[in-house]
Amino acid sequence: MSRGLKIVFVLSCCFLWEAQAFSQVRVRFDATFGQEEIRIGFREQTYKVKLDESGIGKITIPDSLVPGYAVLYGPRNAYSFYLVPGQQQEITRLNGQEIKFAGAAKAINIYLNSPFLNNRDPGYEKGEEEFLKAWALMPGRLQSHLDSLPLPADFKKSERKRLYYVACHSLLDYPLRHARLLRLKSYSPGERYCFRRILQLMNSGNTASFSGMVYNCWEKEKKLKQVNRWIS
Repeated sequence: MSRGLKIVFVLSCCFLWEAQAFSQVRVRFDATFGQEEIRIGFREQTYKVKLDESGIGKITIPDSLVPGYAVLYGPRNAYSFYLVPGQQQEITRLNGQEIKFAGAAKAINIYLNSPFLNNRDPGYEKGEEEFLKAWALMPGRLQSHLDSLPLPADFKKSERKRLYYVACHSLLDYPLRHARLLRLKSYSPGERYCFRRILQLMNSGNTASFSGMVYNCWEKEKKLKQVNRWIS
């Protein structure tokens, strides 16, 4: 490669690097958490920063990324939020107060961290039949709550899909949570519990990722049996 071509190549790389734009997510926690590292998980990447002495940190995100769900792994907890690259966002939690949001997607992030969405409990202490009856109401309630809010239509479209899997996750959580709440040394859900609901969901037209649901159901049951054997 000639010297002239080398210069052109280097200048081109520098231009491309400078053309990459970034925006910041500002995070603020109690000063007692100063110097602790926090992370944001977004689009299969992790972005880290260490909080300064006052508990403030700024995480840089490439503007080229498409908006979507993210997780802030902060001191002592994890928080879901909707990240919008290219726009300024701020997340604050001080003195044990509720988490607060400012900037882009503020209304969406308040919704994602609302008590209604995060404190759902279909009754894990109930027997299988009772639990399934209570659980059957969950998807409709989650959807109705979403529809009642003045949030962007494009977000609602993706959120409806996410809520469906949120409900499915509660269904698959039942065996372990039920055993823990009732302090059962020996418990294993019947096949009717695990697979009847999955078949019903398949028949409703929601066929995506059901092989994963079946696998997770079997895996959780196997792990529970292993724990039961160890306890006994």
